[in-house]
Amino acid sequence: MIDYIILGGIYIVASLVQGLTAFGFAVISVPLVAAMTDPTTAIAYNVVIATAVSMQKAYLMRDRIEIRWTLMFLVAALPFIPLGVLFISNVRRDLALGVMGVYVIVAAALRLMGGRRAPESSPGGAMRTRAAYWVTAVLTGLLAGAFSAPGPATVPYFLSRQEDTLTGQANLTFFFSTLFVPILGLHMILGDLRPVDMLPGFIYIPVAMIATHVATRWAKRMNTSILRTVVTVTMIVMGAYLLISSLLRR
Repeated sequence: MIDYIILGGIYIVASLVQGLTAFGFAVISVPLVAAMTDPTTAIAYNVVIATAVSMQKAYLMRDRIEIRWTLMFLVAALPFIPLGVLFISNVRRDLALGVMGVYVIVAAALRLMGGRRAPESSPGGAMRTRAAYWVTAVLTGLLAGAFSAPGPATVPYFLSRQEDTLTGQANLTFFFSTLFVPILGLHMILGDLRPVDMLPGFIYIPVAMIATHVATRWAKRMNTSILRTVVTVTMIVMGAYLLISSLLRR
């Protein structure tokens, strides 16, 4: 019984962060749950619960979603998912995510430099260029296919290209929700995930959705500049975590 309570607490914390910033659920929950159970269980639960809270947050912010743009980005990233499976999955996960950790930190620093209206020619506006669009689409597909972890590529881009942080969050959560289908389908075909592994994760969805709802309301009511700072600092923490954890595994 105590294990269920602890797991519920982990998913509540992860959902609060996800609801406030639109990312971070897997970074928080997967290593902690894996330490209590095993990596397969942690990933299986993450697929179920993270998808549920992403869909919920996307619904709560549906009035801000740029549906056409987000779906076009999904189409751009999809061809690179099988390439990630074929050519990138043999790369050490810790090395790949460590490099992406550096990428997230740099992107967050550029976000701080850019302010809200940085021109594309400036360092702070670099994430709003067409080149950044295609680089992110490629990295997103490769990471999704190889490690089921597109976040380190998509989070900095989605949240930096928009002047309005809430619009960036809405697009990001909608994208995560739509990406669930191809990632899940691919890994079920490969035999990495089975329905029997994912089913127990459903019992944690109600508490995770409550926490997501509360945190999303906080985000909507928060001062714009404060929310932007919270999101950027969280990005830096996420990048630092990816980098440090990759170094510790060597």
